[in-house]
Amino acid sequence: MGALSYYRDHLANASPEARAKHFLIIGPWDHAGTRTPTDQFGGVKFGPAAILDLNDLHRQWYDWTIKAGPKPPFLRNQVAYYLLAPGNSGANGEWKYADDFAKLVANPKTFYLASKDGDANGVFRSGTLTEHQPTNGADKFTYDPLDTQRGEFVEGVDPKDKTAGIDQTFALSIGNDGLVYHTDPLPNETPPGWLSRSKPVGFHRHARC
Repeated sequence: MGALSYYRDHLANASPEARAKHFLIIGPWDHAGTRTPTDQFGGVKFGPAAILDLNDLHRQWYDWTIKAGPKPPFLRNQVAYYLLAPGNSGANGEWKYADDFAKLVANPKTFYLASKDGDANGVFRSGTLTEHQPTNGADKFTYDPLDTQRGEFVEGVDPKDKTAGIDQTFALSIGNDGLVYHTDPLPNETPPGWLSRSKPVGFHRHARC
């Protein structure tokens, strides 16, 4: 998550005055949506509150910092993040606020990759992300750059840009081209945060001519 890394590094080196006027907004948008937000992306609906006039917010921020204008009302706290409604229904997502990003992600949860008999190569026989560390076993998939079947007959047929968030075609056809892991539904409100890997993943390389 490059943008959050830059944000963290900036705050670590900025003066208190600069940090006081630096705000983080985490919205449910794609890259283009960071300029002109919409209320849905890839078929996933976020609700009307996701539509934020960012161009006007930029204007308000410049007026505040350069022209001594009023502070933008939306910037109630240093971090604003958008939280979907329960069940991701898109009916009533809302903006939440935090004093700083470090406090927002101060209680990380550790999950381990696990599977039954080393088989996690499919949606209906997927592995799990579990809080209990597995005692043994390994999962594997093979990436062969000479095998173009998936690109030609699955991903190359229809990019599904407008339904990428809800269409299951790619996931259902993964086969031996990847690994799938599921978690149980998280019980509590889950703010955005870091996704990090605590241990390296092993790779075995095979050459084919």
